[in-house]
Amino acid sequence: MRLQVQIFSKAKYPSPALLVPRRLDHIAPEQAVLQKEKLRRLGNAMRSLTDVERECLLLRAGGLRYREIAEVLDLSTSTVGDTVDRAIRKLAEKCDV
Repeated sequence: MRLQVQIFSKAKYPSPALLVPRRLDHIAPEQAVLQKEKLRRLGNAMRSLTDVERECLLLRAGGLRYREIAEVLDLSTSTVGDTVDRAIRKLAEKCDV
């Protein structure tokens, strides 16, 4: 089974704001500002990942298993696991999590 997926380059990567509901009107203005800042930092952190890190992470977030990601990107399953782990650690570091 060959999977078809759209791979996001740095230029095509969707803004994290698109991944979060737009309804910030029900929260306090201070909380809305903090939420926007978190999204800005996440976007910057995502753009700092290598293309392979970003692709592996987005495919995993999309529900694909390591084996499926490996098939799509022509990598070994262990490389996918290491790459996803490294990408998560980089995001956590840059987003102060």
